[in-house]
Amino acid sequence: MSDHNNNNHTPPPQHPGGGGGGATMAFIVGGLVVAVGVIAWVMFGDSGGGGDDLIGGSEPSDVNVSVETSDDAADDVADAAEDTADAVEGAADDVEGAAQDVEDAADNVEGETQQ
Repeated sequence: MSDHNNNNHTPPPQHPGGGGGGATMAFIVGGLVVAVGVIAWVMFGDSGGGGDDLIGGSEPSDVNVSVETSDDAADDVADAAEDTADAVEGAADDVEGAAQDVEDAADNVEGETQQ
C-alpha cells in the first residue's frame, strides 16, 4: 500500500528584524489618541470652575451702585477751585510785573544809548 501522508507544508516566511513592527506602530498610534483626548478634555471639558455659568447657564444678576455725596464735599471742591483761581491770578500778576520790569529795563538801556 501506498503511504498517503502528505506532510510537505512550508513554514511561513521569516522577516528579518524579528517582526513586531505592527505592535510598535499600534503603541504609537494609541499614545497619540490618548494625548489628543487629554488635550480635548482640558480645552473643552468643564474643570469645575463653573464655565457654563459664563456662557449662559444661569441668569445674570443685577448690580446696584450708589454714590453718596455730601454738601461738605461739594464745598471743599468749590473752595479748592477758588484757591486754584486765586493762584493762577497771582501768577498772572507776577508775570505782568516781570514784563513791566523788562520793559522798564529796555527803556533805560535805550535812553542810555541815545545820550
